[in-house]
Amino acid sequence: MNGSKSSLTMNATDDAWLDVATCSDLIARRIITVSELVRFMLDRIEKLNSKVNAYITVMADAALRQASILDSELTRGEVRGPLHGVVIGVKDIINVAGAPTTGGSRNFSGYIPSKDAECVTRLQAAGAIILGKLHTHELAAGATSENELYGRAGNPWNPSCVPGGSSGGSAVAVAAGLAHGAVGTDTGGSVRLPAAFCGVVGLKGTFGRVSRRGVLARSWTMDHIGALGRRVRDVSLMFQAMAGYDQTDDYSSRRPMPNAIDLQRDVIGLRAGIVVGEHFESKLDPEVGAAFEKAVTTLESLGVATKRVEFPLAGAAQAAGTIITVAEFGSALDELTRESLGGFGADIRAQLQMAEFISARQYLRAMRIRPLVQRELRNLLRDVDVLLTPTVPITAPPSVGKTPPETLTLFAHNTRPFSLVGLPAISVPAGFSSNGMPIGLQVIGRPFDESTTLRIAQAYETATPWHSMWPQL
Repeated sequence: MNGSKSSLTMNATDDAWLDVATCSDLIARRIITVSELVRFMLDRIEKLNSKVNAYITVMADAALRQASILDSELTRGEVRGPLHGVVIGVKDIINVAGAPTTGGSRNFSGYIPSKDAECVTRLQAAGAIILGKLHTHELAAGATSENELYGRAGNPWNPSCVPGGSSGGSAVAVAAGLAHGAVGTDTGGSVRLPAAFCGVVGLKGTFGRVSRRGVLARSWTMDHIGALGRRVRDVSLMFQAMAGYDQTDDYSSRRPMPNAIDLQRDVIGLRAGIVVGEHFESKLDPEVGAAFEKAVTTLESLGVATKRVEFPLAGAAQAAGTIITVAEFGSALDELTRESLGGFGADIRAQLQMAEFISARQYLRAMRIRPLVQRELRNLLRDVDVLLTPTVPITAPPSVGKTPPETLTLFAHNTRPFSLVGLPAISVPAGFSSNGMPIGLQVIGRPFDESTTLRIAQAYETATPWHSMWPQL
């Protein structure tokens, strides 16, 4: 089941789980070349992708061409930054020029964009190599990564279990050692949920931090671009490369990003609110609850001051977020669905049909809840720097047939309330259940304070062994 990461050897490509910072350092010091690294990953994908179904499209030729360019730049002493030569996969609702963007759907299977999404442009400018397009629940509209067209992605810790979604392929690729990092999207928890289920790190920043130009829309008031990686530093580096104002995205924030986030600063004196109450405790699996309490104790031992806080509007935020997402999803696909509803999978057809029955009054009532939730969370975050919850109240369930509806409702139970108001949030590995499935800790920060959110997550990661364990495939 679980293994401890061996120390690196000079033949670093033997290690499929190199973190981004280490990988970048080895490339910069010419211990390995970018081309060697890409070929290693391509060989590994060829051998293992059939087991976990992480990639829909592998861009081998384009990746090797880009690797050759980056190697030539290094020969001239040119380094684009800490992502130079790092291999990244991209969720298949995000455009990469010349490669299919299928959205995991028959209705988009022939779409080949001519331009990169803005987040892809920025990652490539920073030196990242896009290795391919990753599995997604159809149109990012589900949490199991079970797809009628492309099959289902398998959780690397137990391929018969759900990896989470909708960025399931992104989490699976990182957890299986098929990419150093991955880009996903998060509307109600679609980066953090699969990160927790697959034992990796998943970050979504504040709403508007990363441009969504070139990304298939699910919910224009809740969609976020996020990063997944082996370590907190990995997602921090990817996020900083992607973030920044984009005039082509109407929701893009002009708020400046720090030039660098110092993850090494201690956390002594920072304050964390432990979110309690019916919403967060009534459905909590005992093993997840025990791991969460141990995580709180670990942070306290590092100097973080904690207090129990309640978030009474969490249930209302969960319901409002669901209504808004479904209504906006239906609207985004309105013209297409009138012509080709039959081309979608059964669960997507059900959501689109549900959207037809959400009235303008219901949508507006849900939207009116948003400022109430913002006010409540703003008040909570006056007294503490971050909030803490388990990322998901359960571990990954078996994927035998369809996941029961009562289980599905728990997937975004702890994540969607914070997505509704666009707070930055990260999931970090926080242990394993008795059957060997990963558990996640969620850290939620103040708007535009990704720095503190990442510092707390980094401190916890450094003090625990979970990031150094991986599935045996």
